[in-house]
Amino acid sequence: MDGGGRSCIVERSSEQTPDSQWETGCNLWGSPTMNVRLSLVIGCLFPALVTSARAADRMQFWNLTGETISKLYLAPPGTSQWGPNQCANDPDGAVDSDERLKLKDVAPGRYDVKLTDATGRTCIVRDVTVQGGKAYAFSLSPEDLKECSK
Repeated sequence: MDGGGRSCIVERSSEQTPDSQWETGCNLWGSPTMNVRLSLVIGCLFPALVTSARAADRMQFWNLTGETISKLYLAPPGTSQWGPNQCANDPDGAVDSDERLKLKDVAPGRYDVKLTDATGRTCIVRDVTVQGGKAYAFSLSPEDLKECSK
């Protein structure tokens, strides 16, 4: 008997192998209704956790500029608090045109983006929306780079 007045029967299967299963007749969570509720809660939370893990995996920049980008930094809008060079996440250290780059330690939100392309041109694109849970977090195209220094 446990402290709640319920009895629990625990039996080991008759074959004593290392992977033998324990069988129990004890309802650890109280009523069958509680078991159903717990199963529903776990069933609802697990997909949310998996989805959020997948969203983190998809935080990518898609380079549609037509140029290879050798440096890419993000900062809170209107500041110069640039994070690490995201191009360091790429095996060759640069993002070719039409290539996607995995972003690390970047949360969805709004950012200023500073980039340098392979020709040495540097550009700051202001107030870019970075989205989570999408095929890519953000992209830049030639139109976004019109105001860049050459």
